[in-house]
Amino acid sequence: MLANQSVLEVDNINREIELLKQNKTVLREELLNQNMEETKKQFIDYSNDLVKKLYPEFFTSFFDINIIDYNKINTAKIPINFNFRINKDHSEGVRNVRNIIVDLIMLKYSKNIEFMAWDSSTFNGIDPNQLKILFEEMIKISREQNKQVIISFNSFQLGKYYEEMFNDDVIPSANKLILTHNSTLLNIEF
Repeated sequence: MLANQSVLEVDNINREIELLKQNKTVLREELLNQNMEETKKQFIDYSNDLVKKLYPEFFTSFFDINIIDYNKINTAKIPINFNFRINKDHSEGVRNVRNIIVDLIMLKYSKNIEFMAWDSSTFNGIDPNQLKILFEEMIKISREQNKQVIISFNSFQLGKYYEEMFNDDVIPSANKLILTHNSTLLNIEF
């Protein structure tokens, strides 16, 4: 009889443990969902504000993030899906702006990303006015978040803003490297 009572007590304890595990999972999911909604709102507000600066004459954008269920991450090909559109999405420049904004969101809000690098092809088709705004935002994030930004581009891409954006007041000469046809990077000619 004592053995049966002990078995029943162990069964009751196991049921209680299982119930606590289930409650913990539910609470964790609720907290994750609440945090995710707050984070999504930050991302949406940031992207909308930046799109308004870039395209004040026709602001319309849509931003959403879908995250695969935590328990299915091992089987998911892409655990996070950014869905971001700007109403004039059909041009190469606007598509590139959209991609840069997603990069800026990751750089600004991720504690694990300490630097971001962009190649000159990233800026193809982007109007110099928008490039100036994007570069200013990159510099701002770099300074405020103490992160490193590496930008590779051709001077013609910035047009009349080149001198303004890359003078020593904006970016000190110690923080920039300007390559010419006669210069090298790490003693390598390009």
